[in-house]
Amino acid sequence: MFVMKILKAICLCTLSLLFAISSCNKPTPDPGPAPGPDPIPTPTPEPTPEIFTLQAVDLGVSVLWADRNLGAADVADLGNFYAWGETEPKDNYDWSTYKWANGSQSSITKYNTRSEYGSVDDIFRLMPEDDAAVVATDGVWRMPTRAEFEELLNNCQWEKSKKTTSDGVEIFGYQVTGNSGGNVIFLPAAGCIIGTEPNKRGEYGLYPTSDLCTAENNYYGYGDYYCWYFFFQSGERIIYGDSRARGWTIRPVKSKPQK
Repeated sequence: MFVMKILKAICLCTLSLLFAISSCNKPTPDPGPAPGPDPIPTPTPEPTPEIFTLQAVDLGVSVLWADRNLGAADVADLGNFYAWGETEPKDNYDWSTYKWANGSQSSITKYNTRSEYGSVDDIFRLMPEDDAAVVATDGVWRMPTRAEFEELLNNCQWEKSKKTTSDGVEIFGYQVTGNSGGNVIFLPAAGCIIGTEPNKRGEYGLYPTSDLCTAENNYYGYGDYYCWYFFFQSGERIIYGDSRARGWTIRPVKSKPQK
């Protein structure tokens, strides 16, 4: 009986020893890499306004003309309105809000050749950073010069026409056909904006050039507070001068590729 107790005790000790050895030999779980700082979240990009694609049309003149106005969804749509030398549309087109003046046409701060109208810098044509078409298209398109509009006027066929906008509104304008190739563009009579009010929409087409209408280069007696623009109504088409502060629609151009 005593011997049995001793044997039982020896067996228990042996089992305890084997368990202890087994526990010591068990591999330690890999805790993995030490935690680092929290990752920097990727910023959500700001939504950008939609810029409708302009298609180039060769009318057989020195530059390619866009098939629609700047900011227009369709060839008959009016597009955005811009004061001359400004690159963003706004709500009020007036000298009080004009970027390049201190509240009036006699306080011009850029693009001026006469001291009676403000600061003189003798710049006659819009610089790229002040050209709405250049800015909106990252330099692919620009505003036409006075000479380029005169070329379009004198070297293409002009026909009164009507088209329907993407909003279902019929609008008067001119279809311009190149003398070589038969390609066409449509210029809607978008009018302009004076202050906050649309003016002559559906009656007049008013398209600014990139050129300043100085007192020296016009026979109307206008001052440097005017820009040259292309004007049309039913039966009349002419290059004219008018206030830089008004809101205008823009028909861009770009250079032809080098051959």
